[in-house]
Amino acid sequence: MGEGLPLIREARRRGLKVTCEVTPHHLFFDETGISDENSGHMQMNPPLRGPSDRRAMLEALRDGTLDYLATDHAPHTLEEKVDPAKRPSGQPHLDTYGPFVTWLLVEEHFTPERIAAVCCANPGEFVNSYVAALGLRFGRIEPDYTASLTVLNLKHPTTVRRVDLKTKCGWSPFEGFTFPGSVEAVYLRGRRVV
Repeated sequence: MGEGLPLIREARRRGLKVTCEVTPHHLFFDETGISDENSGHMQMNPPLRGPSDRRAMLEALRDGTLDYLATDHAPHTLEEKVDPAKRPSGQPHLDTYGPFVTWLLVEEHFTPERIAAVCCANPGEFVNSYVAALGLRFGRIEPDYTASLTVLNLKHPTTVRRVDLKTKCGWSPFEGFTFPGSVEAVYLRGRRVV
């Protein structure tokens, strides 16, 4: 994974339009945390690499090499993840995306501007050409943009507990971890839904 970053930078230097994303699990976990007990949970493509790759992904998200923080929401059940015959790739992240972003802000010292870019402005810019015919525009808090946004609270930590998850698969790789913040509110097309 980290070895691909120079290729991305070189392609952009040559004027090629390249977009790239990274997932929470590739920023948070690395292969040193894989054990016999959790190996099914940590099955993903691309696979987790070493700590230096994880750090390289964090820095590439920070410096603009990587454009998006993507969820890779793969809601495979625990039964599927631990079945050696199946072991599907991916992890669920919709329930933990907001709290994870607070970890980037507080623990990894990302600026609010960079978080707004990788979580909102850049993805909005990417999808806007596809949704323009529907009268939708995403990615900014400005007139003529769809008012869909998340408000984070950096003073209210969130401990990920299985009983609080809404995902139908019923588990999270972050169970037991306390993120430094929480989701205060979610607005979808101008209407508060959370």
